Amino acid sequence: MAGLGIKTFGTEVLTSGEVNGYLMQQSVMTFDSDAARTSALTAASLSPAEGMVSYLKDTSEMQVYNGSAWIQIANVFSDQLMLGATRTGTGSADSTSPIRWNTLKFPCSHYNASTGNYTCPVPGKYFVSCHVITNSPGSFYLRILKNGAIDQYSHVNLSGTWAHCTVSGMVSCSTGDTIAIQPSAGIYANDHNGFAILYMGT
Repeated sequence: MAGLGIKTFGTEVLTSGEVNGYLMQQSVMTFDSDAARTSALTAASLSPAEGMVSYLKDTSEMQVYNGSAWIQIANVFSDQLMLGATRTGTGSADSTSPIRWNTLKFPCSHYNASTGNYTCPVPGKYFVSCHVITNSPGSFYLRILKNGAIDQYSHVNLSGTWAHCTVSGMVSCSTGDTIAIQPSAGIYANDHNGFAILYMGT
């Protein structure tokens, strides 16, 4: 059993159980890799218990054991919890399909450039913001999609040659949910656009 909480020690002699439960098993353990962690815990005849925290050097991840698996501890400054991108090219692009942002401002392994989907790595609230320019005539809609369905949208009516449209909002997501931006018509793809996602916490 790991994690005995907190105790104010006096002058008594510590038992091995107290050292393990109050100190060792509540510290941040550091390992070279997931495999090294498994090997070390096995060698110590210790099974991971809920609340244990460890740091993996190979992936630079802080992880906590939730009772059934090691999961990454969310860090708002992690490059996996933010996305900044633009759609480059020439002319009109991505008419009615999720915009496939092809120039990333921040590297992010949870973004799929071929589908335009960002997959949420942790549960919580994500701030989403997008701006585009279009020359498609008539009503133009810019939609935030969550798992392929409209979550929020904005609208502009093009009365001249060009129109600028923005949409932003908070989206509550579970792990594995996807976020994308869908226009109702083509957008101008020559850097006159932007898309950003930032994890705000639970």
